[in-house]
This record gives sequence, C-alpha cells and structure tokens, in this order.
Amino acid sequence: MLKSEISIFNYFKTFPALRCPLGYALLVDDFNRLHPGQENTFYNKLEKFTTAVVKLSESGNKFLKTVIENYSKTKNLDNSKLENLDDADQLFILSVLPFVFASQAPIKSKNKWRPSKLEAKEGFIIHVKSAADVEITLEQRKDKYQAFGLTAQPVPIWVGELKNIVASYVSVNDAVYKVESPLKAIDVTFKLYFALGAQYPPEAKLAWLLLQKGIYNIHENEKSYISLTTILSDIKKHMS
Repeated sequence: MLKSEISIFNYFKTFPALRCPLGYALLVDDFNRLHPGQENTFYNKLEKFTTAVVKLSESGNKFLKTVIENYSKTKNLDNSKLENLDDADQLFILSVLPFVFASQAPIKSKNKWRPSKLEAKEGFIIHVKSAADVEITLEQRKDKYQAFGLTAQPVPIWVGELKNIVASYVSVNDAVYKVESPLKAIDVTFKLYFALGAQYPPEAKLAWLLLQKGIYNIHENEKSYISLTTILSDIKKHMS
C-alpha cells in the first residue's frame, strides 16, 4: 500500500482502512518494506542517543545546558548534572531536541515566519496536561499553519506529566491514533513521514532530521545543513 504521488488527504480517502484505530500499523508496515530491519532501532539506540545529547549540552550549547540543568534541579540532583537517564529523563531530552540547534531558519510561507525556540519545541511534540487539551491544541496548530499557508504534518502527542504520561497519540490528517507509549508515538510518527511521503514540520525539521540520521541512520535526498552535520558528528562520537 505504498503511497504514490497523491496528497495525504486523498490517500486517506482512497484507503478508508487508515482511519481505523490501528490504521497506523498499515503505514508502519509500508515503512518497514521501505527500510527493513528498523522495527526496534529507535528503542535500541535511544539510551545512547539521549545520553549523547546531554554530553553535547555540556560542551558549548549554553541554552540547552541551562534547560537541562534546570530540569535536573527539579529532581534535586546535587550537581545539576543529568546522568544515568531514567524513562522520564529520556522523554525530557527528546522533548527539548529542537533546542540542540541555536536558531531556526526563516520559513518560506505567505507570511514571514522565523520560529522561536518554543515554537520549534511545540512543533516537534505536542505535550499537554489533559486529554481535554488534545483537540483544541490540534485545532490551534492547524489554524496557525493555515495562517502561514502551510499544511499540518504528522505529530506525536503526549498527555500527562513526563514521569506519568497517561496517554499517547499520533495525529495525521484528521486521524488521531492512540498508541501504547510516548516513545512509540515518536517512532510511529517518524515512520509515517516516510510511508506517506510527508514533510517534516518546518519549525522542527532539524530535530526530526537529527533523529532520522542519528538514530535510524537513514540518509536520503536531503538538503545539507552545516549545523546538523556538525551536531550529528558530535553526537555520533558520544554514542560510540
């Protein structure tokens, strides 16, 4: 069922089974045919990857270092250093992955938009406190993209506190799939980008590319970004 050159909207109309609660599994199967052997790559490499991001923050990125130190203080760590990452720590590092990059490039749209760091973070993962916030947040996201002449792309959704995520979803087109865990929400979202031929959200593009190349080791026809190349090299050194 690999996607041809049609819009995601029309693809979902053509294959109504994709709207079923487990419709995402069909798309993940498509990804697995495109990139065999990647079923568990994200989970197998995540600990080393997130630890490498922490080490990266200690060697020059002052903003990211401050963000991580502030998070560490909430855990009452004496030295404000984040070590031996637990599940909540890994989720936190993933959530601030856009902060790895010093700035976001201006986005070509009908209205000029240079995303802030917070906008990049929110564009990467939707994290809300309550399930009641999911629908309204998705509507606000859709309206924001429309204002810039852009289309909302797939996005993972976490509900709850980092140490107690009570529900996880993946939103694509007008479907919202419930998945088993916040990590699966990211893994599935990533795989849907490839299965659907979708574009990464522009404000979070570099964060998704870092996952693509740093964890999944997928290098395809992509524009070269100097900042990404440099950071990816440093992360791979820390992962080795």
